[in-house]
Amino acid sequence: MNRLKEPGTDWNNSIKYRTLYSDTYKQGVLVNMAADSALLWLAGEYPVGSSFDVLTRADDRLEHVYVRVVRREETNRPGYKGYGCKVEMTLSEAA
Repeated sequence: MNRLKEPGTDWNNSIKYRTLYSDTYKQGVLVNMAADSALLWLAGEYPVGSSFDVLTRADDRLEHVYVRVVRREETNRPGYKGYGCKVEMTLSEAA
């Protein structure tokens, strides 16, 4: 059963992310993303409710996707924790 409201794209791409109000970006994995949700694999331990700025690239533009953790997920990648997130806002940087 697909919990996403609209078709998503499996990305499995390396991303950079940071907790909001932090200057330091860390490496993570964007497993998949739809218009209103995303599955991230991150190296840190974060509680439900944590918010992140995720840097992605779409159509050769850098995008900041702001997400909030709504559930924890298991991963098959050692050293990473899975996080089901709600997409709050997406901002594109000018080319």
